[in-house]
Amino acid sequence: MKLKKYFSMILLSIVLFNVLPVFSQNQAYSTKNNLFLPAETPVVVKSEHAILPKYFRSGYDVRFSVVTDIKDLEGNVLIGKGTPVSGKISKIKDAGCIGKSGYILVDNFQTETVDNVVIPLMGSLYVKPNNRMALSIVLSCIIFPLFLFMKGDEAYIPAGTSKVLYTGSDVYIKSVSQDL
Repeated sequence: MKLKKYFSMILLSIVLFNVLPVFSQNQAYSTKNNLFLPAETPVVVKSEHAILPKYFRSGYDVRFSVVTDIKDLEGNVLIGKGTPVSGKISKIKDAGCIGKSGYILVDNFQTETVDNVVIPLMGSLYVKPNNRMALSIVLSCIIFPLFLFMKGDEAYIPAGTSKVLYTGSDVYIKSVSQDL
């Protein structure tokens, strides 16, 4: 009976020893000289201005900002609220004829930590309104062929649009108290 009890205690210890670090791997923590920001830490960002195909093209940079402070377990700020985030428009298209809608794809996000280390953010923002292609074709066949020239909906990202992105790599940050 005692052998089973010892065996179960050892097994439980092994399981806890191996499982508990998995739960804490994705949390920011600090050491004596550095703060640590792990990969895949969520960062909520919002757009600073409206994004329309009329004013932007592929390759243009767009501005976002961090919505809330990103802190470690001890309350040290790693990425401050309002920190600028830059993104790049990788695909953008105006609405077309036959009811085809436009679309916008923003990705390649990056921001800075409190000690000015640039870090990549994973994620993208994709907007594509519903197509009206079927409606355009049906109306042009039944009523009048000029309905083929009906434009689709315009893609649009309004100012203040929020998106959750994730840090792309582990980052060690110099403790702010060292610099003072």
